[in-house]
Amino acid sequence: MNTQRLLLAALVLVPATLPAVDLDSAFGTGGRVVLDDGVSRGVNDAILTHDGKIVVVGQSPGGGSPNRTTMDPTRDVIVARFNTNGTLDTTFDGDGLVTLDFGGNTDDRGYDIAEQADGKLVVAGSAQNAGLDVDAAVARLNPNGSLDTSFHGTGILVLPQTGTQIAYAVAIQGDGKLLLGGYSSPNPPQYSPRAFAVVRLLADGTPDVTYGVGGTGVVTTPTQSSVSDTLFDVALQADGKLVGVGDRFNGAAIYGQAAAVRLDATGMFDSTFGANGLSIIDHDPAYYQEQSRRIVVLPNQSLLLAGTNVPLSGDKPLEGAVLRLGATGLPDTTFGTNGWARGVNGTYSDIVNAVALEASGNILVAGSTARDVSDAVEDLAVSRLTANGALDPSFGTQGHFVVDFSASGTTYSSRANAVLLQADGRAVVVGVRGTLSTTGAIDPPTQRLALARLCTPTLQFTAATTSVSESATVVNLTVHRSCGAPVSVKYATTAGTASAGSDFTAVSDTLTWTASDPDDKTIAIQLPGDTADEPDEQFTVALTDASGGTLASPNTATVTIMDNDDAAPLSNGGGGPVIGGTGNLGGSGGGGALDYAFLLGLLAICSLSLSANALSARQPE
Repeated sequence: MNTQRLLLAALVLVPATLPAVDLDSAFGTGGRVVLDDGVSRGVNDAILTHDGKIVVVGQSPGGGSPNRTTMDPTRDVIVARFNTNGTLDTTFDGDGLVTLDFGGNTDDRGYDIAEQADGKLVVAGSAQNAGLDVDAAVARLNPNGSLDTSFHGTGILVLPQTGTQIAYAVAIQGDGKLLLGGYSSPNPPQYSPRAFAVVRLLADGTPDVTYGVGGTGVVTTPTQSSVSDTLFDVALQADGKLVGVGDRFNGAAIYGQAAAVRLDATGMFDSTFGANGLSIIDHDPAYYQEQSRRIVVLPNQSLLLAGTNVPLSGDKPLEGAVLRLGATGLPDTTFGTNGWARGVNGTYSDIVNAVALEASGNILVAGSTARDVSDAVEDLAVSRLTANGALDPSFGTQGHFVVDFSASGTTYSSRANAVLLQADGRAVVVGVRGTLSTTGAIDPPTQRLALARLCTPTLQFTAATTSVSESATVVNLTVHRSCGAPVSVKYATTAGTASAGSDFTAVSDTLTWTASDPDDKTIAIQLPGDTADEPDEQFTVALTDASGGTLASPNTATVTIMDNDDAAPLSNGGGGPVIGGTGNLGGSGGGGALDYAFLLGLLAICSLSLSANALSARQPE
């Protein structure tokens, strides 16, 4: 995994005091989507494709024994693709759903998915046989959902070995090679030891024998008695190095530690990271387990590790957490407390399963939070941290936003396993909805694929400039509300070169939207008009006190009122024009046309004046 002016009428949009977040009404029903067709489906991860579609990977039926002590031969991998509005994409295998059977009579699970540059999808997971051996498996799909037979001949590759090998994560290099991350063990999955494992495949599914040592294309850490090492996520750095994140469980000491590994482009452990390429974070004795499940590579090659911690005592049985490591693999003590931000996803017991980095540098985490101290019901939860690891109080309620998937009088729990950031900054959260079991998991038979999309409500003009003739009686300015959330904003006019009363009617009021209102509302400003010949004029209108949202560009609308009064023509004493409207002497001048008598008299006066001047010029001085 891991692999935006003359006379004007201006409305100035002023930022809201607190930027808000809400469900996006343009997505699904009220911002939510539940695939409730009676089929149990578990969700492990999701991605956004190059064209903005949402692809989800998991298995059906959902659930399954984490330690694989049992197997269900009916369980297969599922891949679902959704359009940007939350509907299933029927161009993907006809109904938006693909089912993959990795090994025939096997218990199959899909853990991760990635998109190639050509739009093909690579799925990583596992296949468990009746003998409880578990093998890593990978499949490649064409963009239409069919298996890509150019990959291993069938589109599916199972990597058999004695014991257990699971691929929890996949990353795609620029040259098309595939990197799988997970663990390898000589024993069945419920037993240690386990070793971190990375496999590199060529684009056709053949093991890349040039990767690592030994000519197998497989890189593992040395196994240790009673120690279980597992990679849950991998990502490629800009320099081609692979970083993986997971945890180490020390069976002898009975505690779990967050862990990370870095390999260079040839599969060698990077000696500049941690201890010879491996960073095992010192165990905090206040915690039983410090898990890491997802990774984000920051621009400076620092790493964000997200997961859930299990305290030994206290009011919260579970604490969602984010750890930041520097480029050398050591905790970054400028982040949170000694590199950790803990208890970040809710007031009560909380879980973090996913993390994403916003363009601003803020961090989104997603998982779930309990509704109260009983932990009987949990809701899908998203929280935002600032770049230094503190909760962002401007996001939701003190940094948290909770999505309740209860419906039709039935109380459901829900949990997110992926959070995806669209190019426009909206966040898609993907997980499951169902009934919480006594073990703390969502009961497999009740699991339903669930999505939600969050957005920050914004207010903006649909046009930055508007021109209107003075002959018009009204000018309409349109303000657009995004996200479909309840918002309001005040507005008031201010005179400029245009005068209130004679040129426009002053207004002051509030625009208010409910969740069900159309997104566009109009401010209508009356224009009385006048008959005076004058230049184009202007006035402004300012929006202030936005509530429930923020303001987006354009935040100023410009309206030009264009004068339509002609200059008054020359007139004779009778009030008519000197030359009539037809351009002829005596033409229709409107009651005062010149006549010939008047013209002859005028010529006579001019003649007498000329004669007098001539006589005067002949007199001696």
